[in-house]
Amino acid sequence: MKTIILGIIQGFTEWLPISSTGHLKIAEHFLQFSSPQGLLIFDFALHIGTLIVVILFFRGEIKDILSALVKLDFKTENGKLIPLIIVGSVPAAAVGLSLESVSEKMAQNLTLIAVAFIICGAFLYISKVERRKLAK
Repeated sequence: MKTIILGIIQGFTEWLPISSTGHLKIAEHFLQFSSPQGLLIFDFALHIGTLIVVILFFRGEIKDILSALVKLDFKTENGKLIPLIIVGSVPAAAVGLSLESVSEKMAQNLTLIAVAFIICGAFLYISKVERRKLAK
């Protein structure tokens, strides 16, 4: 039953502009879902499942972007996305890999997760307010 609840949480939160991992960590704590080795494998399986769903959902767009890449066509709409994907992915991967051990320790601290949720919520709220101001 706990795994079903965690799967549902992952499924809903992955598509929202919030931390699915943070929500999983909080749920794991309250469900008393322990075993660190089991959690690592379980979290990995949840994220692989999400990746498969994302690939299936965006398969057309992914095919179009890969087709543009194979043709080295950077002038079409899909081709213009390739440099943007690279520019966005490389720094994110570098930061993620360099902070992996720190972030893994932080992900176990519920207080830090709560603070991160508050900061993220504030940014989301501010961006929503600013977007409304720009629309006027």
